[in-house]
Parts: sequence; structure tokens; C-alpha cells
Amino acid sequence: MVEHMGNAPGWGFQLNQYERLGGGANILSKIYSKGDLGAEILLGSPDDASLEFLRSDNARRYIRQLPQYRKQKFSSRFPNMLPEALDLLEKMLIFDPNKRITVDEALCHSYLSSLHNINDEPVCPRPFSFDFDQPTCTEEHVKELIWRESVKFNPDPPCQ
Repeated sequence: MVEHMGNAPGWGFQLNQYERLGGGANILSKIYSKGDLGAEILLGSPDDASLEFLRSDNARRYIRQLPQYRKQKFSSRFPNMLPEALDLLEKMLIFDPNKRITVDEALCHSYLSSLHNINDEPVCPRPFSFDFDQPTCTEEHVKELIWRESVKFNPDPPCQ
């Protein structure tokens, strides 16, 4: 199984910015359906150092076996974009999420300065956890949940 490279916080925001700045919806479908191939074509193939964040050796092997691409010049690809927008885009679209611009850094970037209002940007006091979305259930727990659900529909099962 290949790890998706766009799971870092802020990735959806980054893709939306890319689309808004002229990347088009096609890149979104390529990134989601082709395992980041669209981003790889634009950004160039990642080097080994850029793949170190992947925990899976299989994911690294898979990415290394993909066709190799040279990084495209953003200014050539998007000739009508402001230099500040290109700079922000390049900082957001980096393979390694640890090297990618953070949301806070992006909000302070010159391209977004007109939207940045420190007094109207609440910050979560602790990292948000999605643990509720991935419950860890034992087989016995699942059986118990099924039993409870079935009893709701038939509260008085016949005695045996």
C-alpha cells in the first residue's frame, strides 16, 4: 500500500490555493487519483532526501520506480501569476511535509498579507486529533456492538 504524500495539515488549503492561482481542477484529480503524479510532473521527481519522511519502504520504492521528471519553472508554467503568488505556491507544494511552509507561515507570507489579521485568526490550543475516526475495536467488542444493535430490534429474544 502506498502512503499518500498529501496528508500533512494544510494540504487541502494548499491545493485550493493552487487551483485558485491557475493550476486548474485537473491537478486535483491527478493528485488524488494518480498518487501525486500531477504534483510530481510540476515539481519534478523527489530526491531520496525528500522521501525520508515516508515511513514505508514500499512507498519509497514505489515512488522511485515512477518515471522521472524535471522540475518545471513555475514562472513559465504560470506566466500571469504575481511573483509573490508563485513564491507561496512553490513553498506550499513541497513533497516533504516537514519542509513545507506551515499554515502560520503562509498566513504571514506577502501574498496573503491583505487577508492576514492576527486578531481574527483563532489558534487551536493543542493539535487536533482524528483518533475518533479510526477506532480500535477488538473482535469481542465488535460482537458486543452487533449484539446490542440486534437487541434493539428484537428486545425479547425467545428463551432457549
